[in-house]
Amino acid sequence: MNSKIKAALAVTALAGAGWFYYTPYLVVQGMQQAAQQQDSAALSGYIDYPALKTSLKAELRARMLPQTGKDTPFAALGIALADPVINSMVDGLVSQQGLSLLLQGKGQLKRLDSPKGAANSEEPSAPSPDADKPSDSSMGYEGFNRFVIQTGEAGAANSFVLQRKGLASWQLVEIRLPQ
Repeated sequence: MNSKIKAALAVTALAGAGWFYYTPYLVVQGMQQAAQQQDSAALSGYIDYPALKTSLKAELRARMLPQTGKDTPFAALGIALADPVINSMVDGLVSQQGLSLLLQGKGQLKRLDSPKGAANSEEPSAPSPDADKPSDSSMGYEGFNRFVIQTGEAGAANSFVLQRKGLASWQLVEIRLPQ
């Protein structure tokens, strides 16, 4: 085989491997652009809703179990009552419609936490002193088919887990809440 052909094959293989490695970073960039443009349809293409719902429900149930206390007589009752609440909450928020509402309602969740009179106020709130600080975030492979984006400070970081779907497609399948 000619040395030029070998060099071309090597360059092609190297370029292909680089592209293959870089695909989750391209997906993250696409997700960021869709969120900034408030394009819920585009953002939904990056989310595996059934897997994400299953993951969040399992995590919330697991967090609830240690707090209920296994020795108390009402622990089973508490779990039985909380399970439908967790299911309906996750099903409502983790959907294209829920995503649309979150993207369209900038600040709506903050208003829910404000005092009763402040909910009708049209006055914008003062920016927080930390608003201009870059958030701590990192991303990288957790395995061949899993890619993790961590946002927030150490110990209070959210982790967004992407899983490979096919050769070069990735979807959000899990959100790990801070401990």
